[in-house]
Amino acid sequence: MRTVYAFVTVSVDGFHARPDGSTDWLAVDEGFERYSGAQGDAIDTIVLGRRTFELMASFWPTPQAREQDPVVAGSMNDLPRSSPPAR
Repeated sequence: MRTVYAFVTVSVDGFHARPDGSTDWLAVDEGFERYSGAQGDAIDTIVLGRRTFELMASFWPTPQAREQDPVVAGSMNDLPRSSPPAR
């Protein structure tokens, strides 16, 4: 049986995103980077929701993504991904 990890960003009071979908409130620091990098080492498949998949698919393959965060970009680009079918 495989292990499933959920990587969800939500504040202590349950806030997830602004009405426009922005998550600019999320503080990405060294600890967050270490955690997300370690997740890439522990998984073999990424399952994303449709909106997240669309956002990630447009960013992670870019040279900018590989320059800004080569560890996470490697995981996002090299691991198999699955997304639900479009509605």
